[in-house]
Amino acid sequence: MRVQLLTTPVRNVPTEFPPVACLSLQKALRKRGYTDVLFYDIDNLRPTKEEILDTVTRCAPDVVGISAVVSTAYAFTKWLSLAIKQALPDTVIILGGNLAASAEIVLRETGVDYCVLAEGEVVLGNFVDAMAGGARSKADFIDIKGLVFLDDAGQLVNTGYEDQLPKEEVYDFDWEDLERASKIEHFFPDPESSPAWVFTNWSDSDTPSLPDALEGKRLATIMSHKGCVAKCTFCHRWDKGIRYIPVDIMIERIQQVVNKYNVGYLCLSGENFGSDRKWTMELCRKMKPLGLIWRVGGMRANTVTKEMITALKDAGCVCIIYGMETGSPKMLEVMEKKLDIETNFTAMQWTIEAGMYTAVQLVLGMPGESPETIEETIEFTKWALLLDKRQNPNSISINYAQALPGTPLYEYGRMRGLIGDGPHGEERYLLDISDKNASGSLDTLNFTDYPKLICDTWQALIQIETNYAYIQKYGLDHYKEIVVTYARGFEKKPNESGYFNEPQRTMETIARDSVSVTFAADSAYGLLSKDSFPPLWRLLLQNRWKHITVFYPIFSYHVRRFLIVAVLLRCWKQRGGARAWKSLKEYLGFQWSRLLGSWNPEIDYVSLRKTTDPLVQLDPEPAMVELRRGR
Repeated sequence: MRVQLLTTPVRNVPTEFPPVACLSLQKALRKRGYTDVLFYDIDNLRPTKEEILDTVTRCAPDVVGISAVVSTAYAFTKWLSLAIKQALPDTVIILGGNLAASAEIVLRETGVDYCVLAEGEVVLGNFVDAMAGGARSKADFIDIKGLVFLDDAGQLVNTGYEDQLPKEEVYDFDWEDLERASKIEHFFPDPESSPAWVFTNWSDSDTPSLPDALEGKRLATIMSHKGCVAKCTFCHRWDKGIRYIPVDIMIERIQQVVNKYNVGYLCLSGENFGSDRKWTMELCRKMKPLGLIWRVGGMRANTVTKEMITALKDAGCVCIIYGMETGSPKMLEVMEKKLDIETNFTAMQWTIEAGMYTAVQLVLGMPGESPETIEETIEFTKWALLLDKRQNPNSISINYAQALPGTPLYEYGRMRGLIGDGPHGEERYLLDISDKNASGSLDTLNFTDYPKLICDTWQALIQIETNYAYIQKYGLDHYKEIVVTYARGFEKKPNESGYFNEPQRTMETIARDSVSVTFAADSAYGLLSKDSFPPLWRLLLQNRWKHITVFYPIFSYHVRRFLIVAVLLRCWKQRGGARAWKSLKEYLGFQWSRLLGSWNPEIDYVSLRKTTDPLVQLDPEPAMVELRRGR
């Protein structure tokens, strides 16, 4: 059997996160004795469509496995699967990743033959075993757990979930496979030139640098666990519960990349670092002797303690990123975060007091979001980002809620008629969100009771209000110094990381971008200073509102009442006059109804799961019910 595994593009630029799904599948198949397993890292290599199709057809695999880790990969996946099917009609195409939550659409509208539920290591192995044994008809695969497919009568079949891997086998892969399939140096970059490495060392110097002891060392991303203890209503996952990779195995994997790839910096990746406190403290004890600098991505605020933060810092951790999402207690209920707002405040205070870097990550626009809940979030960001004068008040990453299949938010969108009925209507939605991230409010649905124009101002309003509060406390001169310090921290990096969204994303590119909009001689590349900000008039002429918000915070604060106009102009420029006129009519109608007193939204601030689960039960396709509910 010849198997070829393919990644799909995740972001606009290749991510430095290693393609662990395909690598783990490749090794799992090798353990079963399949040696003719090829991996094609489309996400990192970014070949043309012609190159992709040529590579696959020359390989002529019996089975193609497509890893679509995000639902926004639908359009690419549809093209890829149909192109392969046309060129190689006898090749079986099997798809895994979060896009498989839309199995009915994928199977009916693309060239995919089978979808894998949850982990693929066992499922794909069993599937290939069956193929090697002569299985070809759909009935031959009915006893293999973890599959969704259309039977010969066109009916959807869901074989149920396969057992999850033991924690010892989670993310078990060989880096050598990545060396053969991709550009390995991309995944072990110089931290000074890597957009994935957030500037973490606070310093009064305007030329931040990495420690001399780790000079020349590389950066690696290592997965520490799989799954999550939470069930946030905007998030989809296949994993049930959480599995922490045993500490000794973690240390062995870390030492491997340290020795083989000259690593001195680590991004420990996962969604719920720290939930197992015993595991976390043991990891810290065994990490400390390694002398590495590392950061944690994905920690719940209610798992951290002062003792844990002390242990993390002592072991070399310099950065903790939390998924706080909101500063509103009401919105925490809608999101089903299962923590109170005081917990967010406490975690942020402990982290900042310890001298560790963090950024405020937010999700705006969930059902029930309003100017009042946004004001609560603004008060939180003003408090959190003014705790220490060395903080950058622009260290905020704001996503707008994006409805992903398999989440209560997606079902809410269906219930409200925001997502079309039936497979064809839902496919139109998947095509609309393909290759788009949740930073751009123009690319997301409006789940609130307020006009889209109002919702689209919230991202900038949070940044403007926070920056102004920072200046009121620490002064404009110091604010400029902080902006320059952080901008220089990203100056050598070729692209934004994609990990953070606005306004943090602007901070990753602003030093380089400012060169093209200023005439000041001393603001050439690498020499941005607080006395050489791009002139306001030039930024205005070039419509650089994100830069204006950073470089001219006082001006932005005084004109914040006109954000509606700025958003309308942006809508007109990016989406055309018809879309802008539609948004304006919605806004004017809203204001008229408020004037007449006829606008009275009824918002129930409870978890979306309670609102949408009955809708899931009534789904016309029984095989999709469990996929719609999520796991």
